[in-house]
Amino acid sequence: MKNSSKNFYIKKFFIPTAENMDLSDIPMLVRRKMSSLDKIAYSAVKEVYEDGVQEVVFSSQYGELDRLKSIIESYLACNEASPAKFSASVHNYFVGFLCQLKGLTISYNSLSAGENTLSIGLVKSIISKKSKVLYCFAESVPEMNGCACVICDKEDADSIKCSFTQGSFDVEGNELEMFKKFLQNEVSSLKTPCGLIERVKK
Repeated sequence: MKNSSKNFYIKKFFIPTAENMDLSDIPMLVRRKMSSLDKIAYSAVKEVYEDGVQEVVFSSQYGELDRLKSIIESYLACNEASPAKFSASVHNYFVGFLCQLKGLTISYNSLSAGENTLSIGLVKSIISKKSKVLYCFAESVPEMNGCACVICDKEDADSIKCSFTQGSFDVEGNELEMFKKFLQNEVSSLKTPCGLIERVKK
């Protein structure tokens, strides 16, 4: 990738909000066990998911922080922690839950990179050697936010044609807000610590 550009296509994207989150296809007993992070992430993924996805990339700076806090509070109060709660507090819990729910046996990555978590996960999806990657970013701290998209190496009628050029750039503003503007065609480029993502005219 050094000193070179790669073209790719964003086939679908979805940005969930408190108003448009939809968990109606999740059984009630399962839904009750979902954390805030699981809910925002799944609401994003279900709107873009399609057959043929070859890899899943999930990114979250804080991950299952609510569950982790609950475990710590329980340990401090009762000097014990639930093994079941612990297994659900690991960073890659959601992507494992998703793969189980969809019956997927494909590779996945779960990433955290501080304030650059969204862009690092996005770049990982772009440079993947797989031809169709499902990318999801989700956060429950300090509030519920997220987005999901499908990144392909082949063009589709409604896809957004983009290019990625490796380099080091200072990120401008909040990553999620800038990515939203990029997806909605309000800005034509997106700077990341790893490179520049630009819209390409078809």
